[in-house]
Amino acid sequence: MISPKIVSDTTKAIENASFLVVDDDRFFRSLIKTTLMQLGGYHIKDASSAVEALEQLKESTFDVLLLDHEMPGVTGLELARLIRKGNEGVLDPQIPIIIITGNTEERTVKEAKLSGVNEYLIKPISPAALEKRLAKILKTKAAQNSAT
Repeated sequence: MISPKIVSDTTKAIENASFLVVDDDRFFRSLIKTTLMQLGGYHIKDASSAVEALEQLKESTFDVLLLDHEMPGVTGLELARLIRKGNEGVLDPQIPIIIITGNTEERTVKEAKLSGVNEYLIKPISPAALEKRLAKILKTKAAQNSAT
């Protein structure tokens, strides 16, 4: 059984967090945004391409980037590498990244980790799986912020 305090802390963290959802598929973008709202997320922006995401990341900071793996042009993993290099003018190159994909191959999971991805989420996503990843990321981020 999950402690009510843990649930409460996670809910508060999600309510206070800002999210950027990047997916070329409008339906999946909407689905992820709706799931975030069901979990208590209010500060949600979206982008339909890597180029659009980079523009937003140059203008604003976000607590979590939720990134589709398979996108035309620049893929999610390529975007993650660009962000981590810090050469694109992104305000926070250390933003926590959750890659969302239907690909479960071990090679892809390893490539995601090497690209600087923090968490890996398999489609179709469930609210519980997303909440678990967000709780882990936001807890780590809070600990890092309090240490500085």
